[in-house]
Amino acid sequence: MKCLSGFSRNDSRGLLVCLVLIQFLCAESSLFSWCAFKPKDTRQSEYDIINMKLVTALPEVEDPLENILIAINWMNNMTSESAREKPTVESLLQFANLISLMDSENPRCNLAGMEILKRNIQACGTDLNKPLEELGPLRRIDSVVHQVGVRHAHLCRDEYPHRLEELQDHAKRSKATLLKEIKTLLERVIATSSYRVFTHNSNRNFDKRYVSKEKARGVGASGKKETIALLDYLTDKCLEKNDEGYKYLYPVGDQVKRNKLIVREDKVRKIVDDYIFSRCDFVQRYFGPVLEPAFFDLNFIPSNLHYKAVNEGNAEIMIWLQYHRLCQEINADRDATTKRIVKEIWNSESGKMQKF
Repeated sequence: MKCLSGFSRNDSRGLLVCLVLIQFLCAESSLFSWCAFKPKDTRQSEYDIINMKLVTALPEVEDPLENILIAINWMNNMTSESAREKPTVESLLQFANLISLMDSENPRCNLAGMEILKRNIQACGTDLNKPLEELGPLRRIDSVVHQVGVRHAHLCRDEYPHRLEELQDHAKRSKATLLKEIKTLLERVIATSSYRVFTHNSNRNFDKRYVSKEKARGVGASGKKETIALLDYLTDKCLEKNDEGYKYLYPVGDQVKRNKLIVREDKVRKIVDDYIFSRCDFVQRYFGPVLEPAFFDLNFIPSNLHYKAVNEGNAEIMIWLQYHRLCQEINADRDATTKRIVKEIWNSESGKMQKF
């Protein structure tokens, strides 16, 4: 731990090496006093202590790097303080790890940044994943975490479209049909939006993906119209694939119950698994490592700085962020999604006719 002694803002490379070493020790050792799990409320109380230390040491300095360095040097000298007046090394390490997103010599996008920021936001006890304009007065430690988040969002903003393009190029070589089906599925859902998009301004490039992105703001995955769109998609796919499961998208007679009409939820679930959940699984698994942190980072900055269809890369990530969001909502509760589709099978015209 002596490697941390007396560091200044110009020693960021050395600090980062020490932090990596400490993280390794926490991962590999049984030093529970450093690395033991702490309940959420305990972590927040420890961040209160860190906050008081920052304010005392730097009464009028909001600069995030200077504040992080205070925490790092404090961590080195903790043994001389009363246990009641200090947080655990783990809490300090978690806060100090923000320095990995603050390399001033070689600023770059760190895709691990989202997890580092999420842990710090949770420990602060305040939802800081918003533009500054939407936040009230902030404590020093909250301000530091938020500033690091905003900086990271700007550093990564141009990186995410390139990362997405690389993934798409690879997927197009082996998963071209799947990508087409994913777009068809999610555009069906987006088409149910009643959100009006005005395209009369000739100064704006109204790429069709811009229109879809704007309309997507008016849809979720649990509404009646969206569920009907999912059912229609399933019907079309079963017909296209000659899938015998097609018959289960209508009420069928139950031979055990004297042909009483039923909807076989187990059969419907399999069809939904095959044509909807599996598509969204791919979106989340394959594109999620880029789209999830991109969505998280955008929350830190005002909407006027979000992606617009000014070039191909921005237009693609703009709409794929909405595809990813919809897939998260569709897959969040698969049983509930399936039950909503079953309900709409009963409510369909064929379902109503067969009830009588």
